[in-house]
Amino acid sequence: MPLYPRTGNCGLASHLHSRLVTVHGLDFGIPAEMTVFVILAGLVCNDESWSLGMSKHLFLTAFSGKPMTSIFYRASVPVFIRTLNSLGAFFEKGVAHAETANFDVSVLLNARLYSDMHPFHRQIKIATDTATGVVARLAGQEPPVLDHEEVTVEAIKTRISAAIAYLETIDAEQLDGAEERTIQVTRRDQTVTWLGINYFFDYGLPNVFFHVTTAYAILRHNGVPVGKRDFLGV
Repeated sequence: MPLYPRTGNCGLASHLHSRLVTVHGLDFGIPAEMTVFVILAGLVCNDESWSLGMSKHLFLTAFSGKPMTSIFYRASVPVFIRTLNSLGAFFEKGVAHAETANFDVSVLLNARLYSDMHPFHRQIKIATDTATGVVARLAGQEPPVLDHEEVTVEAIKTRISAAIAYLETIDAEQLDGAEERTIQVTRRDQTVTWLGINYFFDYGLPNVFFHVTTAYAILRHNGVPVGKRDFLGV
C-alpha cells in the first residue's frame, strides 16, 4: 500500500500510479518529471491532497537504497538557485523594457496583479527570504538577513544576488538528515512545527514558486516581453 493512499476515486490516477510503479519502478528509478503526471492526475480528480502526498511518496520510494542526502539537496538548493537566477534575469528584462518604453521603472517595482496583492518588489523580497530561510532551517542554521529592502532597481538586484550567494554556501552534507529534522517557524506569535520533508515540499518549494510566478505575471501583465523560457531559465 502507498504511504499516502488516495482519498478520492479516480481511475486515471490509479492507472498512472500503476504505470509509474510497474514500468518505472525501483529497478530503474522514477524520473522526477514523472511525478508531474501524478500531480495532474490528482488535480483532474479534484484531489490535491492525494497528488501532493503521492508526489512525496514517489520521491522517497524511487530513491530508496540511494543516499537521501544528495537527492534531497538536489531537490532544494540547485532548484532555488536556478529559480532565483531566472527571477533576476526576467527582472533585468523588466528594467530594460521600462527604459525602452520610456516610463519610470518604479511603476513596475510597485505594480500589483490586484489591489489586495503584494507589489512586485515585495514578491521578490518574500521569494528570496523564503528560499534562503527554508534552506537555512533545513541545514540547522539561522535564516540569513539579506537586507537591501529599498524599493530600487539596484537594491532588488543586490538582494537577489545575496540570496543566491548564500544558497551557494550550502553543500549536500549540511542537509544530511534534513528530511527528518524538526522545523519550527514562529510568525505573528504563532509557532508551527514541521517535519523537514513536509516543510520543504508542502511549504518551502510551493511558496517560492508562488511568489516568483507572481512576480513574473506582474511583469507580463505590464507588457514586459518575457515568456516561459525566461521563467524556466533555458
